[in-house]
Amino acid sequence: MRRYAYIYICAYLLLVVVSFVLPLFNGAGTQLIENNLSSLGAQQMQGNWIMNTTFGFMCLATLIYGSYTLKDQWVQLVVLYFFGVSLGMMAVYQAAGSNALVQYNHTSDALHFLFSELAGFGFLLLCISIYFKIRVPLYKMQTAAVIGIVIILSILQYQLPQYQGISQRILILISFGWLFYALTSYRSDFKKSPYINSKNLYKTVKNSIPPDEE
Repeated sequence: MRRYAYIYICAYLLLVVVSFVLPLFNGAGTQLIENNLSSLGAQQMQGNWIMNTTFGFMCLATLIYGSYTLKDQWVQLVVLYFFGVSLGMMAVYQAAGSNALVQYNHTSDALHFLFSELAGFGFLLLCISIYFKIRVPLYKMQTAAVIGIVIILSILQYQLPQYQGISQRILILISFGWLFYALTSYRSDFKKSPYINSKNLYKTVKNSIPPDEE
């Protein structure tokens, strides 16, 4: 488990560094406050491969660590894969740039927007599924707070587009930071959950059958 956690931490730190440092060196006039991460990985943007590779690395790290932690929680695992794959597809399909003189692939731009929306929805759905899975009151309060923050920051990105860049960066920092905390700290509470997983169901049915009827 520890090495999977290290992979996640490395991916998270790389995402933080790239998100805040890349705009200073890509030479495209991008700004931390206004330009979101999609613009850093946009088509024909200098250094876009750095942002897209970082997205891909974060996707793999999330799926690897989440798969290990949630291996017995199939509902949360399915939602995690929905979120992770959507995040990864954001790196495959790039957004269009803002230069009116450049011909962009608008199909790729549309798919990037679609998967970015699906990734946001998937993360929110993952938070909700975890909220109903855990029982410790403190964990529930923390998860509810994250859900509220995600919703508020997501709305702010559309209501205040001039602050879209910084609001998205804060959203990503909180989201992936909390996800690591949840996968690490809530794991013991997942095990104590009253929900029946497939393995427990099989054992329950098998033990209920008398030996002479097996």
